[in-house]
Amino acid sequence: MLIDRLTLQTVKNKDIPLPFIASRYKASAELVLKDHSNFLAGSILAEDGTGRFKFEDQSFICGKAEDDQDQQLVELALLQIAELVDIDNAEFPSPLLPSRLFDEKGNLNELELLLKDVLNEGHLHEISRRPRFDMRYDELVLPVSRTKRLAGSAERHLASHSECWQKRTLTGIQPRKIKGLVSEDEFNLYENCVYVRLLDRLENFLAKRIREIDTLTEILIDALDIEGSEQMNYRLSRKLFSLWGETFQTDAAAIGALDMLEATREILRKEHKSVRGLIQHKFYRQIPKSAQIPGQIEQTNILSHDQHYRHLPKLWNTLRKQKHSENLTPQETLEKNIKLQHAYLSYCGVVIFRAFQELGFEQVRSEAGIYDLQREGNTITLTSVGSHWDIINNRSNEVIRLVPIFSWSPQNLYTHYGNGILTIPCCLESEKTVGHPSHWLDGQDLSPMVMSPRDFYVEEQLISLLNLWIFNHSARFYGDEIHLVPQSTMSMMQDSPAFECLSSNSSRLVALPSEEELEGIENTLRRDNAMQSLSHLKVRLGLLRELTICPCCQSPGDFTSRDNLCFIVQCQNRDCQLEWGISSREGKRVLSMAVDGEATDFRVQGRWSATLELA
Repeated sequence: MLIDRLTLQTVKNKDIPLPFIASRYKASAELVLKDHSNFLAGSILAEDGTGRFKFEDQSFICGKAEDDQDQQLVELALLQIAELVDIDNAEFPSPLLPSRLFDEKGNLNELELLLKDVLNEGHLHEISRRPRFDMRYDELVLPVSRTKRLAGSAERHLASHSECWQKRTLTGIQPRKIKGLVSEDEFNLYENCVYVRLLDRLENFLAKRIREIDTLTEILIDALDIEGSEQMNYRLSRKLFSLWGETFQTDAAAIGALDMLEATREILRKEHKSVRGLIQHKFYRQIPKSAQIPGQIEQTNILSHDQHYRHLPKLWNTLRKQKHSENLTPQETLEKNIKLQHAYLSYCGVVIFRAFQELGFEQVRSEAGIYDLQREGNTITLTSVGSHWDIINNRSNEVIRLVPIFSWSPQNLYTHYGNGILTIPCCLESEKTVGHPSHWLDGQDLSPMVMSPRDFYVEEQLISLLNLWIFNHSARFYGDEIHLVPQSTMSMMQDSPAFECLSSNSSRLVALPSEEELEGIENTLRRDNAMQSLSHLKVRLGLLRELTICPCCQSPGDFTSRDNLCFIVQCQNRDCQLEWGISSREGKRVLSMAVDGEATDFRVQGRWSATLELA
């Protein structure tokens, strides 16, 4: 049996949904995979690239892995980001594609430089124009007029086949047909097979590389377009562009990378065009498709000494080295996927810590996978047990559990809530886009959370989710009653606009009292030994103070209480101008955040727009 990382419950083999997503599960006991790998108890499973996961005489069909350039770039980015992470020392790199990736992928690699030189020198074109060949002689019975060279058995054949005689004379036979030798050029040499199959592989490789460069170019252009986007809230565009700025320190660096990509793409397109031209040549079609060459080629005399053919082995071997990552053994693929799962777990941790930093939290404790983050007395605890990240609100004891599952197959990965824990699976791709992070909190959407270096909103969506989650707790308890208030204190509360009296010994705090009013009320409660009421007052006061602090920029706001336990706050930061508060809609209390009174699409407003119905 396996342990489902989403529920932390053991699952019987017959209850495992298909397609099987290996990284969703942990081994409940030591597990042997296809007799070539062992998973220790408690370790996260991984796939070996064969399309099936076999253990305990069971075989599960895995999700089909597609050969996609985005996937390869994201996987490389995860590994590069993981090298820069140091959680204990609070070193959290940008969660977007690192500049190192653009440097590595944006320049011509060893193969492309070599191919450029070989093409420029015309060696491949010379092979296509004047290939090496063998002369093959076939014996055929032909009319005498067409026979240029007699076969060795021509006389014997003529003597026994009278139908080939023209006439018989006293001196011999005058033939009408005779067995002759017909010569034919034989191009199907081993060296020519190497040449043709090399063209096939180069064409495939260059097509992929061009798509890869196009993807990186698209990412860069999208990033540069963010800053001047007119459709997007300028506050959001500034945040996203600042996040991208951690990848490239200046616009000039980003534009330089874009120029480099365009130059590389131009060279690759020329190489690709040349290779396709060689494939269209008559000589290419003379080598049958069935003439395949295994991975390692033989170093023949022609491949070693011919002035043109001798360049083929180097191209072939360099191409094999470049494509090694695509031709891994099951064991190598398994090790790679295990490494990527660990990198993805680390990556999600980076996004979590950065989101809390953006919300004004500071790390105050770090010990054995437990991290305390604090803001204005509110403490959030993060824990990582090597399988998931728990985000614990110490004030409400509520938990958000993020479960990073390294998978491109989001099937059967659903968000669920139980026992005070909101469990959200995180993966690299989803079949649908969640409309707003608040939908995870109110249950409108059960889709997984996409956490990927490819997504510009990867940090913003978590900031918005955590912001609402923390703020929601304070808002829910706005206006809660303060019980058992002595009469002497009740009279003071009646005279204060900050309180609303409910009975002869209970009231609620609806606005911040002045320091003088607060001091007098607290002193009266202490004098009357109403310590429980004093404690309730301090808790409500702390929650109310949180409600007056802007959830987006942590600036103070102008608070105005309204009827029916509602209020509205206007951020004093002129650059932010967020309005937030609780309103009554169809008899329900709704928490909302908006700029200029409008709550629009998350991709347009980001954290500056949200609506959440209070429980």
